[in-house]
Amino acid sequence: MGIQNIYLFIRKNKDDAASKEFYYLGEVYISKIEETTMANDVPVCEIYYHLDQPVRSDIYDYILS
Repeated sequence: MGIQNIYLFIRKNKDDAASKEFYYLGEVYISKIEETTMANDVPVCEIYYHLDQPVRSDIYDYILS
């Protein structure tokens, strides 16, 4: 299996009935994978992603507002 492209889409608030829009933030790449355990000693992997390009400032400000 080869490397897959991963595209990041987000929604400001999934509980907001008025806003169902998704915003495309760009392509992401895996930057780190760490093995760890959950509180009940279940083994899991944490995957850290890196955006290919910075998020546009207007979208960033809107999402955080």
